[in-house]
Amino acid sequence: MTAFASTDYPFLTPDVGLAAAIAEALADCGVCVDDAGAREWKLSIGRKRGVARQIGRWLVLEFPAPRGRAPGPLRVLDRNAKLRGTAKYVLLADGSFRLRAEVPVKGAMNGGFAGFTALLAESVAGLADALGAPVSHATDEKGAGDESETDLRSLCEEARWPYSERSSGSVHVDLDTPSGAFYQAALLRDGARVIQRVRLYTDGGAADEHPAELAIAALLLSVASVVRMARAAWTESDRGTVWGFEVQLPGTTSVATFDHGLSSLAVACDLCGREVRALADDPALARSYLELRHPRLLPKKTKEKERQRTETDLVLT
Repeated sequence: MTAFASTDYPFLTPDVGLAAAIAEALADCGVCVDDAGAREWKLSIGRKRGVARQIGRWLVLEFPAPRGRAPGPLRVLDRNAKLRGTAKYVLLADGSFRLRAEVPVKGAMNGGFAGFTALLAESVAGLADALGAPVSHATDEKGAGDESETDLRSLCEEARWPYSERSSGSVHVDLDTPSGAFYQAALLRDGARVIQRVRLYTDGGAADEHPAELAIAALLLSVASVVRMARAAWTESDRGTVWGFEVQLPGTTSVATFDHGLSSLAVACDLCGREVRALADDPALARSYLELRHPRLLPKKTKEKERQRTETDLVLT
């Protein structure tokens, strides 16, 4: 990947220089790029077309969800668990899904562009895998990290996040949420990658299309559409299905990007942590949430029952 500093383009303003460098970095990732205006680019990965926008301190890449019958939220969460970088499926207010990736660009003009390009390459690879149009990129050749990978505890200390180390060697970070609610993120390495993961709810069994689980999945995917980097996901454990959010970073991630990831998780948890628990504990509330916010996600049998109940209520009144 091409490193960038403001001195590379001394005749450009910082904003214009950063935009030029972003376009170059996208092309280096194997993406076809066409300038579409101020800080906006049309993208092509294989035959799939999308768009990239620099929005404030973020580069946001977005593609329509693959064509075909829209999957249910549980299936989408399962797909999210297989994606790389910051690639993720999100649920919009109109009930449609989008494939998106968000990469922070803060500090890129001041020598931090190498960290940006590493995360961008992983995120583009995740988007390409989801679209079924793989691209070649630098991390395929050298891996997502190397021997210079930073120790997780050192990252916490440099980013000033309080952490604890369990007897198993796992590292957990106390998230600083706006409301003061307590959540912890587990830090782990998956191969050469760093995973930041927070658990909001653990179901004792396997995930199924019950209203409560559909509602939780829809809520997590909706929150992920408004919180940068945070990916709604689930994992299977010996205790059942674990629902929550995660951020995946290259093994050589910068301290600034590491901090962005934990901050994103803190905001996501604060937005819906208590609500996830309420949906899990109250099936009637979960059903009402789906009816009001995402009626298209209700199973067909449930929709038919609700229609019959409505007709009965009308007759009785």
